[in-house]
Amino acid sequence: MASALEVSPSTLSVSFTFDKPKAENPTFSKTTTLTLRNTKNATVNIISITDTSPEGITVQATPSSGVIEPYASISVSLEVEVSSSVSEGQHNGEVTVTSDDGTYTIPISISVLHSA
Repeated sequence: MASALEVSPSTLSVSFTFDKPKAENPTFSKTTTLTLRNTKNATVNIISITDTSPEGITVQATPSSGVIEPYASISVSLEVEVSSSVSEGQHNGEVTVTSDDGTYTIPISISVLHSA
């Protein structure tokens, strides 16, 4: 049986440039959006949206649970916060959407540059 839930985009990428001294700016945050679309004639219950990220990086989903009506979509705001203590370079994590339709894993790539 085909999945009812479509998640887009299928991968996420966020870049951070720390352009102030660490003491002045201990964290940076950016927001990106994930779209969850129900393609079937039945509700889909989103049980949780969680992240697995390296230390110093957090991803907070809003909303982090809910119900998607048949043939409807919801937008999920993902706030990515990076501590200035995170080393420069590419860091990888995952955002996991758990629903009564299955579990979906979306890779997230976070690029960090220290210019100050």
